[in-house]
Amino acid sequence: MALNMNLGINIMKFEKGDVVFFSNNNIISWLIEWGTNGQTSHVGIMITDEIMGEFVNPRYKERNIKDVIKDKNNHIFVGKLSKTNREIFKKNEYRFDELIKQSKNKEYDFPQLLTITLSQFFTFIKFKKDTKKYFCSEFATECFIVTNILKDIIPSKISPDNLLDMFKNKEFGKVFIL
Repeated sequence: MALNMNLGINIMKFEKGDVVFFSNNNIISWLIEWGTNGQTSHVGIMITDEIMGEFVNPRYKERNIKDVIKDKNNHIFVGKLSKTNREIFKKNEYRFDELIKQSKNKEYDFPQLLTITLSQFFTFIKFKKDTKKYFCSEFATECFIVTNILKDIIPSKISPDNLLDMFKNKEFGKVFIL
């Protein structure tokens, strides 16, 4: 059964595969948003209808979505998959579950985060696929690659806002503001 969050006027039903986008009131968030020229600085992905998985320093972590929403420092957007992509996700959900299981002991990839931030200013920077460590949006993107929703994309090139832009395309999904 999916969790319904009563957030004043908003009611949000979370599902496995939803992406939670953040903008926080702290210096790290501001630097990431400035460095990526975006409005969000972090993402997590729903691994159940109540639990969000995310990569934060120093490693993968899981949090209850209720606790995430209660944090008043968070400005939150939720990306929900389109009907077509939801069906693809459900068909390949076992791959998602396996990736989550494999990621539970992995570390946060701070060097790759710096690479994506610096690439805005230095176009010669090269990206490499590395699944030994992840940063937040790289991991969420990898979740959509293993479930066959995304193809031909380098996850380490995807910032939180790049992923948010994908959800703004109605063929991919839809964005809600909490």
